[in-house]
Amino acid sequence: ERCASLRYMARCFQTLKKPSEALQCLLGACAEAPYLREPWMEAAEYFYKEKNYYGVITFVNEALKITKKTDTYITVSEYWGSKPYDLLSLAYYYTGDVSKAEENARTALTFSPYDERIRKNLIFFVSVKKP
Repeated sequence: ERCASLRYMARCFQTLKKPSEALQCLLGACAEAPYLREPWMEAAEYFYKEKNYYGVITFVNEALKITKKTDTYITVSEYWGSKPYDLLSLAYYYTGDVSKAEENARTALTFSPYDERIRKNLIFFVSVKKP
């Protein structure tokens, strides 16, 4: 409950354009329930919006260590599909690691095979990858 409340507060602070307070809530949510994927992914999305791509990589990778999905009202299904890998692909691209961007886009596509944006990103990553 505390984790979910902190995540909700973070969204409120983001709406109010108070990023430091939002981040404080998200980090608190991760500390409150480190065994849940949702706070890690929500923090990763925050970092993506802030263009902190190394933060995205760190928090998504922490989220992916959590492999047991809970079946509760606070479970976010998209965090158990293509979303983590899609975010990773974008973050790796923006940090200059096109190989890892491609690898994660391929994984994201296995979860969402009809997602045209992910498919186009993958084609792009392959086209710009240096041999």
